[in-house]
Amino acid sequence: MVWLAIGAVILALWCLKGGGTRLRLPRSGAALAGGVSDTEADSALVPTPRDYTGWLLGLSALIVTLAFPTVGLWAVCAAVVLAVARWLWRRSVTERQRIQTRDQMVRGCGVLAGQLAIGELPATAIRAAASEAELFVPVAAALEIGSSPIAAFRLAAARSGCEALHQLADGWQVCIRTGMPLGETVQAVVANVERELERETTREAELASARTTGRMLAALPLVGFLMGYAVDADPLEFITGSGFGQWCLLGACCLAGAGLIWTEKLAAPSRAPKPNARLGLLAARLALRSDLWDVWGLLGLSGASMPPGLRSATFESPSDQAAERVAFAPALELLAAVVSTGAPLRSATATVGQVVAGPLGRRLRELQALTDIGLSDAEAWRTLREHPLWGEVARQIAHGADSGAGLGVILRRAAVRHRNRVSADLLVQARQVGVKSALPLMTCYLPAFLLVGVLPIIGSLASGFLR
Repeated sequence: MVWLAIGAVILALWCLKGGGTRLRLPRSGAALAGGVSDTEADSALVPTPRDYTGWLLGLSALIVTLAFPTVGLWAVCAAVVLAVARWLWRRSVTERQRIQTRDQMVRGCGVLAGQLAIGELPATAIRAAASEAELFVPVAAALEIGSSPIAAFRLAAARSGCEALHQLADGWQVCIRTGMPLGETVQAVVANVERELERETTREAELASARTTGRMLAALPLVGFLMGYAVDADPLEFITGSGFGQWCLLGACCLAGAGLIWTEKLAAPSRAPKPNARLGLLAARLALRSDLWDVWGLLGLSGASMPPGLRSATFESPSDQAAERVAFAPALELLAAVVSTGAPLRSATATVGQVVAGPLGRRLRELQALTDIGLSDAEAWRTLREHPLWGEVARQIAHGADSGAGLGVILRRAAVRHRNRVSADLLVQARQVGVKSALPLMTCYLPAFLLVGVLPIIGSLASGFLR
């Protein structure tokens, strides 16, 4: 049993590096010839062996507890501290890598836009960007063999921190389809990326105080423990000499670790919904789009009377809504750019809908389908007038299509309004984190302080008084 415990601990420590998912970017353009399909792009995400370190740490603590009952609780405390420290370390490493990749992308996009602005050919501009940012090396390799850089851009966008490259790929593809000037489109995309970087920097600055406060409060139990020696108490003897003291130490470790993780989760971006939530939303969507629409007829509201935009918005999953919200402003600017070239609105909608992926692209393709069956542009866009995201701009576009107003100006103003609204929402959410961080303080840090900083002092003084 002793050797089994030692082996389990060594195995857990050896696995500390963990697994995950890494991205394999081809350095040769041969892999990009003829483009990269969605399946091939997904295969570029190479999963490493699953990470079982947390389970191994827990198993090690259990085996050590069985092998050495006298030090069992100490092993559990060490496992808790090690697991939390490892989680924080991996999170910081991942965030640091994301920031480095993001900065590399911004630097490469800036060089690319600058080269195109002075009249350089796209191949020359991409080679210049590749010399400044390694992220663009596969793109330059694809161009060297005569392949389109769009697939390489989309493949590179799979890396954390490079999501904005999807906008660059969309703009590039729209330019190829419509013949728009590539330099102006890339400059607009780079300006959007810089604005998003500024917005993210502002958010991180707002969250820095909450994160720092949470990490400082994690040391509060240790401060309370050391304060015991200032009043001639011996909290260490109380913790090491009694089972109750060891349980207090274990509880403090668990509470402090939970407080740290809770604070980091509060400051993290929102996640996609869990699979069971997605399945529930999908079931509701399928049911309400089937013959069960007759229920609305029993209530005097036929399913056909409900606007398609309202129906689809009501039963979309939260992840689809979030993805559409992120891609909303860039898609509006692409629409504005195509419309400004003199193309009809339905042609611009079809072009951008075929280029943009995700739920927003599906939305534009639905509008294209409505115009294909005979609806006018104004009638097709009015189907989205009750949509929470598209409603305002859809009403303006429908009015502009009827009156002949400048649709490019309408779309650009709508993109600016949406970006300002998103920036304000993110700033409010970041400031709310400072208020919500009081919850870990009350439920985790203060109880941990009582377990290690107050109870051992009282117990030590009481035992000394009784002696």
